[in-house]
Amino acid sequence: MSTIPSAEARPLAAEMHPGEAGCAEETPGRRERKKLATRQALHRAAIELVEERGLANVTVEAITERADVAVRTFFNYFPSKEEAVLEREPDRTRRLCQAIADRPASEDPLTVLRQVVSHYLLLRELDSSQLLRRMRMIAREPTLVALMAAHFEEMHTAAAIEIARRLGDDTPGIYANLVVAAAFAACRVSLAEWHESGGTGDVSTVVNAAFDSLASGLIPPASPPPPNPPAPAPSSPEAPRP
Repeated sequence: MSTIPSAEARPLAAEMHPGEAGCAEETPGRRERKKLATRQALHRAAIELVEERGLANVTVEAITERADVAVRTFFNYFPSKEEAVLEREPDRTRRLCQAIADRPASEDPLTVLRQVVSHYLLLRELDSSQLLRRMRMIAREPTLVALMAAHFEEMHTAAAIEIARRLGDDTPGIYANLVVAAAFAACRVSLAEWHESGGTGDVSTVVNAAFDSLASGLIPPASPPPPNPPAPAPSSPEAPRP
C-alpha cells in the first residue's frame, strides 16, 4: 500500500523590497519569484505579529510595515490579515482538483485522496516545526479556526465533484461525499493527535496510520487478551454435623 511521503521544508526566497528592480527587463520567472518572496514576507510578518500581539491587535498596516512593503501591495496578495496568516494559495482548489484528475484510473477513490488531499490540505511544503507552530497559533484564535473550517468546506466540495467525475457521475452522490469526508476527517484527526502530543514523531506517519485504519474498514485495533482470572479459593471443609 502506498504511503504519504514526509513533508519537506521549502526554501524561503529572500524578501523583496520596493525599488530594487534592476535596469534589465525581468523574465517571467524572476517576476514570479519576486511575487512569491513578497507573499512569503507578508505571511511571515503576519504570523510573527499574531504570535506577539494576538490577532485582534494586529493590523494590515503593522503587517506591511514589518514586511517593508506598501499597504496597497498587501491587497494584491491577501484580502485580509486572517488570510495572510493562513497563506492559502489562491489556486489551491484548482490544483487539488487537477491532482485528483491526474491520478491513475486504476486507483480507488480512497487511495487517490490519500495521496492528494493530505498533501495539498495539510502537509504542503511545511516541515514539522513550521506546521506545529502554525497549528498552535490557529488553535488560540477562534477567527482562524472558523476560517480554516470554511476553507475545508470549499475544498471538500471541489474534491467530491472531482471524485464523482472519476466514477462517471455528473454530480457527487452519497459515496463521493462520504469518501471525501472520511479522508478529510483522517487528516484532521491525525493532525489533532499529533498536535496534542507536542509534535512527537513524523506527522506523515500519523496521517498514514489514519488512512490505514480507513482502508482496513475501521476494524478496531487488536486488544490484549484479558488477564487470567484468579483461581477460586479452596472451599473450607464442612464441619461435621452433631
